[in-house]
Amino acid sequence: MNVGAAVFPIMGTVRETGSKMAGRVSQILTNRRLQVRGLGAAVLLAGVGAALIGPVEVSAFYLFVEGGRFHYEGFRFGSFMFAYIALQVAGYYGIAVVGTVLGYGLVRLRRWSHAVVDTLLWFWLIWGFPLTVVMIVMLVVSKEPTPGFLIAVVPLALIAYPVGPVLLVRALRSPGVVAAFEARGPGPSPLEAIPLTVRLAGVHLVGFILGLHFLLLLNSILPWFGTFLSGPGGALAIGVLVVALVWLTGGLLLMKRWAWWAGMSTLGLITVSSAMTFARHTLADVIDVVGFPAAEMVWFEGVPFLRMPYVALALVVPVLVALGLLLVSRRHYAA
Repeated sequence: MNVGAAVFPIMGTVRETGSKMAGRVSQILTNRRLQVRGLGAAVLLAGVGAALIGPVEVSAFYLFVEGGRFHYEGFRFGSFMFAYIALQVAGYYGIAVVGTVLGYGLVRLRRWSHAVVDTLLWFWLIWGFPLTVVMIVMLVVSKEPTPGFLIAVVPLALIAYPVGPVLLVRALRSPGVVAAFEARGPGPSPLEAIPLTVRLAGVHLVGFILGLHFLLLLNSILPWFGTFLSGPGGALAIGVLVVALVWLTGGLLLMKRWAWWAGMSTLGLITVSSAMTFARHTLADVIDVVGFPAAEMVWFEGVPFLRMPYVALALVVPVLVALGLLLVSRRHYAA
């Protein structure tokens, strides 16, 4: 039997198969539609996963009731852990809604999804670093992770900020990706017609609206020109402010000139009110007004910066960023 005659055809088949596989891989790497749809599928899976985790997280409340594993005296509506768990649950449901809708839009190459992703990535480029630090700190405080787990978190944090968003922004703005979206629609979507800075200002205002709802879990505390509103009075003020911000956000996204002036005036008053209050009070004063249970107050005793003066002024920064975005957007409302 001639071994060479038997081996060479097999080697030829292997080379041909390898060549075809290499061609397919090269096609995937250069096919922008497949790449965007792959990203959309990942976002969609993340949304579905968050929708499954959300109801499971709700069950964590039962661990703190009397007889539960983490029960302590004073756990109630308005405690730190109640607010923290509620924020987690709301976050999972928010990711579920955004992930499923946005993932579907990316898979279908809808032009509005390109504008949404671009806006969210730029929002993350603005706030990614502080939010990543806060998430790591909250993870350490609440979960007590092992040192090995923390070491593994470091490269993931670097991918989350700034490597990941920078690469995605560049990829989504590349001519091939833009052409892939434009091929699916005859003209720009209404979201694409809104300038990026206006979209970013709108996202910030939506964040303020959600944040005000979170304050309702903390005794409805609200800075008010040098002092704090709380309880029923704070809840009423928060409700009025939420309605005003929803109205302003809608007007800004519809490119109404009156909304720009009203937004600048409202955010300016919020900035002055917050700065006057946090310049006179420390974060420890904020905690005292909220009135956490005694078991939770122990957690904050060893935190040094809570009683440092002017540290609380950092809470004014988000409003200043929104003001800056509106100021940069002024030219879009000139007509």
